[in-house]
Amino acid sequence: MPDLPALVLHGEADPSSPLEQARGLAERLPHATLGVLHEGVHDVLNDATHRTTAATIVLWLERLRADREMSPILTLETGAHPAHS
Repeated sequence: MPDLPALVLHGEADPSSPLEQARGLAERLPHATLGVLHEGVHDVLNDATHRTTAATIVLWLERLRADREMSPILTLETGAHPAHS
């Protein structure tokens, strides 16, 4: 398993899978953060509070970007293809 940061999101009221499964996954990943959406259901990005979930994702990504010791998980390049020399 790669040593990468991971954000595990789970709805507290998910009828499809218990919260303990998400907790177990987060515990097995070396750099995991578990986000529990209170009263959230299975698809936390399509839940009534999807904006809160999206904002949490953005804040988590910003923290990664600010941490110089963490490997970047996204690199933005301008143009369709980087120039080759």
